[in-house]
Amino acid sequence: MRRQASLGDIDFITGDYLAANNAEAHRAGNHPGYEAAAWDGLKDTIDLIAEKGIRVVINGGALIRMG
Repeated sequence: MRRQASLGDIDFITGDYLAANNAEAHRAGNHPGYEAAAWDGLKDTIDLIAEKGIRVVINGGALIRMG
């Protein structure tokens, strides 16, 4: 994410992490419910995102199927 934010003038960063694999672990209480790589990337880049006014959209949650 930091590399994307540092490459010139951009308006948006999007991230889609395949967190569906963690749904079972989340339901069992063994996973926080989000993809750690998504959170780490955001923490590492937040200063640059704020400085440049970049909008960020991330899908990094664990998909939980019902039924």
